[in-house]
Amino acid sequence: MQYIPNKITEMIADGIQVKGEKNNFYTFPLSGNHAIYIIINITNCTSLRGLFTGIKLSSISFTPEFNTENIEDMNSMFDGCNSLVSINFSNLNTKNVKNMEAMFYDCNSLQSMDFSNLDLRSVEVMYKFCYFCHSLTLVNFTNTRTLNVTSYPGIFGYCWNLTSLELPNFEAKNIDILFLNCPNLRYIDIHSINCQSNDWFGVDTGYDFFNNGTIKVNSNCVSKIQNPFSNWTIIIN
Repeated sequence: MQYIPNKITEMIADGIQVKGEKNNFYTFPLSGNHAIYIIINITNCTSLRGLFTGIKLSSISFTPEFNTENIEDMNSMFDGCNSLVSINFSNLNTKNVKNMEAMFYDCNSLQSMDFSNLDLRSVEVMYKFCYFCHSLTLVNFTNTRTLNVTSYPGIFGYCWNLTSLELPNFEAKNIDILFLNCPNLRYIDIHSINCQSNDWFGVDTGYDFFNNGTIKVNSNCVSKIQNPFSNWTIIIN
């Protein structure tokens, strides 16, 4: 049975400290742009779906008490957090997470994301993971592994300011339209993704993309690269 937490034990937002149990899981303040730290009792939780949806916070830091080892669903966890500027997930346990669909959908102020050193091998869905993250410039997936992702479409859709993307340990079963309207991308490293027979690397050609750059790919993917990658420098791993 899916269990969603209903108790916030401590929270600091805009210097106002809130202690004690809150019966409504969704009673976060909708105004104020600073979260210093949040401690939430999620020991028995399996889902954090929509946890921070629409919350006007510019930064969030997680303490060790934020134990995510049993979490399976992070769908839309930060959906619509359009004041969020940076986030660090590198110290969280994600080994059982299966769903990261639309996790940062419409976080249009998000500039940096640290997803390094994570185990994402149970994740199956990352559809529109960073969709409409217009301000995103820094993405860190160093030492982060995937294995069972079956769908990548739109994972970095409309990341207008993203210039470089390295996914050195990513594996996938479907890489159709991995990028969508990312006009400033100039370097892409996806050499660990081994294309299947029905895969193709492309974008929605109805949108502006990039004219030149460098892409590092697996040898099995070279024949799958579609326009506009034809003008790029291709490094075969």
